[in-house]
Amino acid sequence: MEDIERDPRLRYPKEAYAEGIRSMISLPLASKGRIRGNLRIYAKTSHHFTRDGISFLKVLANGAAVIIDNVQAWKALE
Repeated sequence: MEDIERDPRLRYPKEAYAEGIRSMISLPLASKGRIRGNLRIYAKTSHHFTRDGISFLKVLANGAAVIIDNVQAWKALE
C-alpha cells in the first residue's frame, strides 16, 4: 500500500494513520505449502515499493519461513 489513506484494502486506516503509518507492505512467510506468519514493513511517509524491492522482500520472507521451520524441527528433536 503506497498510501494507506487512499487504499481501500486496509481495514483500519484511521488507526494506522494515528500510529504514524503512511504506507506498508505485507508478505506471507510461506514454507512447505503453509503460511507461518507475515512480514510487514511500515513507512512513515508515502512510499512506492519497486518490483526489485518486492522481489527482495519475498526472498527475505521465504528465508525467514524456512528458518522458522528449521527451529521448530530442531526443538522437536530435543
